Order: sequence, then structure tokens, then C-alpha cells
Amino acid sequence: MTLPRTWFNRLPWLTGNFILTEQFDEHRRRHLRVAMLMRERSEAEVLPLFDAQIIQVTSEFLIVNGIERHEDIVSPTIEYPQSWWVEFSNGPPEG
Repeated sequence: MTLPRTWFNRLPWLTGNFILTEQFDEHRRRHLRVAMLMRERSEAEVLPLFDAQIIQVTSEFLIVNGIERHEDIVSPTIEYPQSWWVEFSNGPPEG
């Protein structure tokens, strides 16, 4: 199902430090690139993207594709394909 673009415009903007690193993934038993959005207090703002790939880079933004993983003790692990639009900023958003 494709969601209308207006739905995405209502989502809140998240701010933090974009980090792309390589880590060993126990679930897949191999090294993967992992994208994270971290707050200044070293807390994750959103779930990380596993097997992250940078699709497009400009001087203003980048687009990252990857897999968002939801793990639960009771239910099996669920993975969703996700894309992030990351804008570069010199400070917090105004408003």
C-alpha cells in the first residue's frame, strides 16, 4: 500500500547526529552497515537501519535505505524496509 505524500508532511521532524557505522549483526551473523540517528545524550532517536545503503547525496541532504528491525521476546523478529531523508543542518530547526 502506498501512503499519500501529505501523510508524510504531518510527521514530526527529528533532529540528531546521523551516524553510519559497520557492526557485527548477531541476527544475520555477518558485518553490516548500520545507520543511526542519535540525540546529543547518546540516545537513539529512532530504531537503527540495518544493511544501510546511501542512495543519493547532495550538499543539502542524503537518502539512506535499510531494514528497520522490531525484536520482541514473545513474537518473532519483524523487519521492514525503510528509507530516511536526512537533511544537513548547522543548528536546531527554527520555530
